[in-house]
Amino acid sequence: MRPQDFDRARAQSYGLVTEELATFLAEHGFNDGQNHSINARLVAKGGELIIRMRDDCKPFNLTEYYHALTESRKNDAGLSIIMKLSGDVQYTNTLGTNNLIVRI
Repeated sequence: MRPQDFDRARAQSYGLVTEELATFLAEHGFNDGQNHSINARLVAKGGELIIRMRDDCKPFNLTEYYHALTESRKNDAGLSIIMKLSGDVQYTNTLGTNNLIVRI
């Protein structure tokens, strides 16, 4: 499937989640005064819209953080948007690199 084959609402969700992820990761990963990088890849594959972000910031598991906020009844609107519009969120940290894969 090509990106233009997805319905408008799903494509808008894809864009919104991508924007919120980049903002969230920049705010939480770049707050230590060091130089870092984020590599983002947007993929439309087999009916899925996938966002893959990789960064060299401190280890940060977005899913665990979201569950901790939820349990403490705190709210982060951007993070809530990410988690509620995403079908699947996977995080790994390998050799000092955070790897986040989000499926819409």
